[in-house]
Amino acid sequence: MCVGFILRNSETYWVADMEKLNIAGIIIYITMAGATMVTGPSESASVRLVNGTGPCSGRVEVYHRGQWGTVCDNSWDIIDAKVVCRQLGCGKALDVKYRAYFGEGSGDILMSGVNCSGSEETLLQCNHKRVGSIKCGHDEDAGVVCSGRVDVRLAAGSGRCSGRVEVYRDDQWGTVCATDIYDWTARSTGILCKELGCGKTLSSTRNAFFGESSGKIAMTNVMCYFNEDSISDCPESWRKRHCDHTHEVGVLCSDTVQLVGGPDRCSGRVEVNYNGQWGSVCGDEWDLDDARVVCRELGCGGSVGVKRGAHFGEGGGPIWMSGVQCSGQEESLTRCLHDDSASHSCGHDDDAGVICSESVKVRLVNGTNRCSGGVEVYYDGQWRPVCGEDWDISEAEVVCRQLRCGRALDYKNKSFFREGSEIWMSGVNCSGLEDSLGYCLHNHSGSHSCGHNAGVVCSDSVEVRLVSGSQPCSGRVEVNYGGQWGRVCGDDWDLNDAEVVCGQIGCGQALKAPGPYFGVGKEPVLLYGVNCTGQESSLTQCVQSGSGISSCGQQPAGGVICSPIRLVNGTSHCSGRVEVYYDGQWGTVCGENWDLNDAEVTCRQMNCGKALSAKNSSYFGEGSGPIWMSGVQCSGLEESLTRCLHNDSAAHSCGHDDDAGVICSESIDVRLFGGPDPCSGRVEVLYEGGAVVCSGGWD
Repeated sequence: MCVGFILRNSETYWVADMEKLNIAGIIIYITMAGATMVTGPSESASVRLVNGTGPCSGRVEVYHRGQWGTVCDNSWDIIDAKVVCRQLGCGKALDVKYRAYFGEGSGDILMSGVNCSGSEETLLQCNHKRVGSIKCGHDEDAGVVCSGRVDVRLAAGSGRCSGRVEVYRDDQWGTVCATDIYDWTARSTGILCKELGCGKTLSSTRNAFFGESSGKIAMTNVMCYFNEDSISDCPESWRKRHCDHTHEVGVLCSDTVQLVGGPDRCSGRVEVNYNGQWGSVCGDEWDLDDARVVCRELGCGGSVGVKRGAHFGEGGGPIWMSGVQCSGQEESLTRCLHDDSASHSCGHDDDAGVICSESVKVRLVNGTNRCSGGVEVYYDGQWRPVCGEDWDISEAEVVCRQLRCGRALDYKNKSFFREGSEIWMSGVNCSGLEDSLGYCLHNHSGSHSCGHNAGVVCSDSVEVRLVSGSQPCSGRVEVNYGGQWGRVCGDDWDLNDAEVVCGQIGCGQALKAPGPYFGVGKEPVLLYGVNCTGQESSLTQCVQSGSGISSCGQQPAGGVICSPIRLVNGTSHCSGRVEVYYDGQWGTVCGENWDLNDAEVTCRQMNCGKALSAKNSSYFGEGSGPIWMSGVQCSGLEESLTRCLHNDSAAHSCGHDDDAGVICSESIDVRLFGGPDPCSGRVEVLYEGGAVVCSGGWD
């Protein structure tokens, strides 16, 4: 495809969609529509930015026939700017400038009426009027502001295609962090691996998987959406949650080695890519050192299993490597000594395979739920128990983390014993920081026997209830784990702790944290060391590891009094259908006469800020059960919705098609978009589908 020009309606336009023919030394351009043909030599062209704050902002100038000239700003827009920024390697387009914002140029105005689709590689590939047909002055010279050049690298990995993501901004390297699972996805890592020339994504990592850095954090909560060419083209989230080095992200890419035919990406038949074709590896002389290199290269931890004889099925195509002899320290399998494809007599019936530690799956059995019980690992098609000898809270912590079951509250080595089971792992020794049990030092054998199977109790296995209160949303706090109900130690019990309990059981906001107000109880104390910030979703997220094996001081019980109101089916706990708890069940509020004063009381009672909108007609969907309140008339100053004038459930003819709802200010997400950094830009809010903020009255 080439750039040429055509005549249309007495005006001359440059176009991108042309086919070039060379006949007897004459270059002929034919439009793809076949309508127009011109002849002439091909012109070289380039683009630059002048009079800006750096190489990535300024007045747009193009080079044509030995001179630089400007671009007219008529029809100039952000899509045209995007092409310029990409052509210069200056990241994404942040802003477009008009009326000679960066000063008037001199010489010819070489382009006008620019109309890019956004996919062009150069500005001259965009449709535009050419020199000689432009009616424009230098007071209309176009300009752009780009995000700037961003170099990307992977650090602290096993090679150039795995590691912690780092970008070069403001003359220094910095990391990328993400606190939200939606902000570092396979789409983002796929763009990054492609940008680095590292093939496809094997895995994305979070929570400083490759270790914490000590420099600055350059990008926060990156969200890639469409077909960005570079990670620098992806916007940063408006969710400005605290993000530090513990949330740094990484990626594992690979275009040389993969595992095929296994239950997951970290076990299977070993295949290598050569000349664009995948082929297998012969299993002759294949050993643990060879497998160790493969697992490390793929970011799959250590090797726990070496497989030969096409254990994961026979491959197809060539056998690229045989006689592999690794020392175990190589960065890549291809760096190991080996014979090539022409010097072996191996068949696919001896294809090599590996099982890496990251492939070791864990489950808990015989407990009260999936987050408590005896520890079993899945190996070679079977679930097998783990020996409890030397098993302690560090090993339990790793299991709970791997299962996403919170923190380890207790460890067991007898209570979940299953007699006669064949042990696969023994002598397990974890630091407590590993992400998978397979990363811990251990022995594994198919013949080992052990009389003490390992077990754990994780925090997410714990149930919470309130007892001895006058209604379901007040009482003494009790927890259940290991099949037994018990008290929560009340040492340092405060309103933050009560806030988490009320939210966890669906009872709204905590009003008081009265300690032993509801009696001390006779049950054993099962949970200790509670220290909540008030933001946790579960009480057991507030405890330290091993809190189930501690002791309590002078305060043997904690209690709460919650507000019996909740918001349902909204975008957060601060928007939704209003429901109140009465007589043992939740019910709705009728939307007749429902107004902003009523919503204001509801939002304040829920600790959700100011009321932004009062909704009726079942805006958040129809509820079920009784309609407890109708004809609500609040002044807006009441402490609780039930203190407002209202009719009870027997005095209305309201249906669930008119259930009341609210949107409170704490439910609104705010972002700055289109600026040069996360702390500047256009103000946008996520409210009922998204909106910008009007500048009227903005100061």
